[in-house]
Amino acid sequence: MSAMSSVPTFILLWFLSIVQTHGSLDVSTCGKSKGCWFMPPYCTYDSQAGTNCTTVVAWKVDEPYVTLEFDSQIDGLTTSPFSGRYVALAFSKDGFMVRKFGIRMHRGDDSVVECVAKPDGTVGAYVSFNDEKSNVRLVEASVLLTKNTSGEVVNGRLVCRTSRLLHNEKTTGIPTNDNFKFFDLRQISYMLQIAKGRTKVGEGYELGIHSTNDDAMFPWMTKDYVKMSDNVVVSSMKQTSIPRSIQYNMVKVHAHKRVIIWEYIRISGDMIGHCPSKHILLFLPHWGIIQ
Repeated sequence: MSAMSSVPTFILLWFLSIVQTHGSLDVSTCGKSKGCWFMPPYCTYDSQAGTNCTTVVAWKVDEPYVTLEFDSQIDGLTTSPFSGRYVALAFSKDGFMVRKFGIRMHRGDDSVVECVAKPDGTVGAYVSFNDEKSNVRLVEASVLLTKNTSGEVVNGRLVCRTSRLLHNEKTTGIPTNDNFKFFDLRQISYMLQIAKGRTKVGEGYELGIHSTNDDAMFPWMTKDYVKMSDNVVVSSMKQTSIPRSIQYNMVKVHAHKRVIIWEYIRISGDMIGHCPSKHILLFLPHWGIIQ
């Protein structure tokens, strides 16, 4: 049996439908002087022949920074003129993803590097942190601990480059409570996760929910721990440990749960009269309401 025959059907269908575009990153030194990750498995990436990879991430350590490069398909992530689009790389200590399908399933605690394409055409890079509930952008750290950011959207792909400090020694201006949220990337290995989606509407364009498409646009994670100083080419990856049929049912259950919750609120409001909603919520079961 060939290696390709074991590839999930949705990936093969993706290959047939994807538009070939030219790659924008130099991947000739992948595995030699830089590390690289190509998604989905078996995709091809070439600056001349083109690419059918939905996302490519490359990294190279140049003390005291690591330079991160992204080339990711983002067309179709949003149709709103007020929302941006993003691709984000998370460094995870436990390999668990946060808010999969908007449901709190895993512990989180990931240090994140974001590349955001804003509606005005500009591209920005930021650092943020996934706790067990949500993603929180580290505003001061984004300014003080990243540099040399550049990027553009070309043919429906976000191409971005930024340098992130490997370790925050004693940078002033960063809140003390944020220091533990900026992980040390020098000699520590992490599970890598990649996600993309639309940003929230607003001046900050913070990360919104990631793509939930049942295809190669869905978030990916490495199966093994990766160290930034190791110039590896990631070959072992997955999208989720949960069968996709179960994922679909979970989405439906979550949607029904939200309907039940808000119907509970409506009925409670009718019973209580003009009781403020913050008091009504006190009567709700602890179901982890997701905004």
